[in-house]
Amino acid sequence: HYTAAPLIDTIFNGGNATVFAYGQTGSGKTFTMGGDLSSAKTDYSHGVYAQTARDIFHRLSQP
Repeated sequence: HYTAAPLIDTIFNGGNATVFAYGQTGSGKTFTMGGDLSSAKTDYSHGVYAQTARDIFHRLSQP
């Protein structure tokens, strides 16, 4: 799936979760977390933020 997916269970079980990206300048941290932010046709759907938000809202919509 993706890196933050297991943390969603932690959140829904009353815990806290953090995703922290670090590394050398230009290594892809912003791309990994937020998606492709470099063009007019910005696609946020592939970043960790968007994937996590999608999964959280999906989980909230379940009975």
